[in-house]
Amino acid sequence: MSPEHLAVAIIPARGGSKRIPNKNIRPMLGVPLISRTIKNLFEADFFDAILVSTDAPAVADIAKESGAIIPFMRSADLADDLTPTLPVIQDAIKKISDPKILPETLVCCVYPGAFLISPNQFRESFMQAQHLEVGSFLVGMSQFPHPIQRAFQIDFDGMLEAMNENDLPKRTQDLRISYHDAGQFYWARASTWLAANSILGSRCKGYEIKRQDACDIDTEEDWLVAEALLVGKTRRE
Repeated sequence: MSPEHLAVAIIPARGGSKRIPNKNIRPMLGVPLISRTIKNLFEADFFDAILVSTDAPAVADIAKESGAIIPFMRSADLADDLTPTLPVIQDAIKKISDPKILPETLVCCVYPGAFLISPNQFRESFMQAQHLEVGSFLVGMSQFPHPIQRAFQIDFDGMLEAMNENDLPKRTQDLRISYHDAGQFYWARASTWLAANSILGSRCKGYEIKRQDACDIDTEEDWLVAEALLVGKTRRE
């Protein structure tokens, strides 16, 4: 396989989740969350390595049992509530020596909660990522369920304030479709990861993910939604 086709998955999975304790290894319908995602990455059958960056021995143990590689334990200064994803991936790329990460290597940052992304979707995104120029990211994106042009804010008195009053009379089908980061994965070449100051602030292309195939889990309500989506996905398959 030529260097431009090498692909490595890096899963950032710290152990100190506050809103959902032990979220990354909490059982999702009987299987640890991160194990479901690792399984789908292996079944995609093109990654040269699937690695996990964690500061938590419990996460490392479950990730190893699932077949992932733990090349190092993440330092505490990169595992607090305020640490963004980018420096964690940069740290991993710099520390990994086996497999060797070349500047052209395609590196996919995959969040532990990306278990609804199918192996085929990972393959499709990889095919798109192969065409990325240096300096560009491929971001998993989902449509907003309702036009954001008709969004409201609520003031201190409980009154609604339209974000854009001019768009309120328009039909929803006449408004431009908007997308958001689905919180599932990002692709870029290793050199792009190392040179970037941000992910979404960089040049980005989008890989569309249907809303039933992604759930960014931050709250217990999100967890219940994710379980329901998984049950529905399992029934469809």
